[in-house]
Amino acid sequence: MNLKFLGAAGMVTGSSFLIESTPANGPLPSRLGLRSHSGEGGSGLRHREGGPPPRRSGLRHRKGGPPPRRSGLRHRKGGREIILEAVLRLEKGNRGAIAKAIEEKMAYRTSRYPLEYPSAGSMFKNVDIKAAPRATVEFAKAKIKNDPFPVIPVAYLISEAGLKGRMVGGAVVSTKHPNFIVNTGQATAEDVRDLIKIVKREVARRFGVELEEEISIL
Repeated sequence: MNLKFLGAAGMVTGSSFLIESTPANGPLPSRLGLRSHSGEGGSGLRHREGGPPPRRSGLRHRKGGPPPRRSGLRHRKGGREIILEAVLRLEKGNRGAIAKAIEEKMAYRTSRYPLEYPSAGSMFKNVDIKAAPRATVEFAKAKIKNDPFPVIPVAYLISEAGLKGRMVGGAVVSTKHPNFIVNTGQATAEDVRDLIKIVKREVARRFGVELEEEISIL
């Protein structure tokens, strides 16, 4: 499916998040599947461009369930679920405005992310300031942002821990965006797992923060 055509030529608002999944835009994982499963990611699938509010389900809203932005599918006990379909509610909009939004999104991601290499996308979650030591919050206070609550960008902590360019086999912490672990051509799954362990260990040692993976390792 040509998702860029769907958004611009079809004049469908709310579809610009899908452009991240097109082969021409680089090796980012499918955001539709990611958002449906984990509720994470930078696309704002459920909440941007006048989209529908989250559908209330026992998985997402049960007492003691996951916090907002996290799908219950990711937090259920027992086996792993497989998503077979997703329902999108889209509306027609202005063709020029949609095309501009798509081009801006593509340009932004190309400039910030190491799309020239295969990767699994963002590796770790940003750090909730409530989970960080006071000294770390003070150290990173100029970088704190709301997402949607105050967080320390994990890329900043990885960079300040001196981990840019750290390599295990063919897996490397990107120097362009250090929250990406990229495959330079010959990386194995074991290389990536070992590098994840190194990053978590060094950030914990330097900042007293336990990083949590954004991805799910099967």
